[in-house]
Amino acid sequence: MRDGRRVLLRRLDALAIAVVVPMPSFYVASREGAENMGRLALQLEAGARCLPTCTTAPDACLLALCWSADVARRMCPLMADARIGPFAP
Repeated sequence: MRDGRRVLLRRLDALAIAVVVPMPSFYVASREGAENMGRLALQLEAGARCLPTCTTAPDACLLALCWSADVARRMCPLMADARIGPFAP
């Protein structure tokens, strides 16, 4: 029973090390991700305000919503029909 307990403790030690060692990088990555999501939300809100309709939206407005004005122009009617993105209620 003593050997079994030692094996269990070694496994728990290994598990603790495997969990604790990468923690700082997970923390930093999650903070950066949360900050990026906040910036993206502001960017999408700004783009939504300048988006009168899909067909007449200027390229600068579409570029606030997407990496490509052409892609945004093609996706805009789909988002409007689905009521998602800038067209969400």
